[in-house]
Amino acid sequence: MNKLKSLLFALTTISISAQLFAADAAPGNIKLWPGGKVPGKVCPMQESIKPDPSIKKLTNISNPSMDLFLAEGNGEKPFVIICPGGGYAILSYDLEGTELAQWLNSMGISAAVLKYRAPDNRDGALQDLQRAVRLARRHAGEWKISPDRIGIMGFSAGGHLCARLSNTFDKRHYEPVDEADNLSARPDFCILGYPAYLAADKKYTMTDLFGISADVPPTFVMAALDDKAWVDSAIAYALAMKKAGAEVDLHIYSKGGHGTGIRHKQDGKPMRFWNDVCGDWLKYYALKDLKDKK
Repeated sequence: MNKLKSLLFALTTISISAQLFAADAAPGNIKLWPGGKVPGKVCPMQESIKPDPSIKKLTNISNPSMDLFLAEGNGEKPFVIICPGGGYAILSYDLEGTELAQWLNSMGISAAVLKYRAPDNRDGALQDLQRAVRLARRHAGEWKISPDRIGIMGFSAGGHLCARLSNTFDKRHYEPVDEADNLSARPDFCILGYPAYLAADKKYTMTDLFGISADVPPTFVMAALDDKAWVDSAIAYALAMKKAGAEVDLHIYSKGGHGTGIRHKQDGKPMRFWNDVCGDWLKYYALKDLKDKK
């Protein structure tokens, strides 16, 4: 019986992986590195999905890419690159990725979900996000997006990743590979959902992984007090931005937990309103004055 269960599990994993690779071949999947020449460390194992009945968990990502979700309608659109969370071990691809892309599309904002390298490859993930921002600017005309309205959005570990790029966008994280790498990697705005790993202690002191300056893009930060592991991370980052003179909006809710994405609308907890508030924030930082450009 145990052998049969093992066989069924293996077949399920193979089937799910095949579906994933089929989706990757569809139009709208953009490989980040030409010819598959990925700089730095890569995972030697085959890309797969970890079985989970409620969340699509990707892992073993060695050929990073982004899936495009382009909003309908005429004129240039703002563009947001979404970095799902998962402790740098997996990517919660639908919960903190595709579902957010669809929400952004409903506001007239185009998006992409970033499949950055995992597991255990923070520097590789940073290279992937920096490259993704530059590729977005390179293809702005083709994708009908505004090259000066390109933002990033991350959750948990993905929030940490976005915070790193927000503060190190002007540093060379990889050697240039084509003309896209001549373009700026600075995001125009940033959204952090319950970001992780940013507080060094319980006194809201920032981690020393990177410094914060006034050049950090305008940032929206949200978390819940009952997210005991990481709420200090959100507060520490917002306070550091305030001290640096950067623009930051911090929203702390009494209840909401961790790893909810936008699935919490029906649970009655206060954090269920976060994306409504974020939507208003985006109207100012991403959508404002775009009518004049059409």
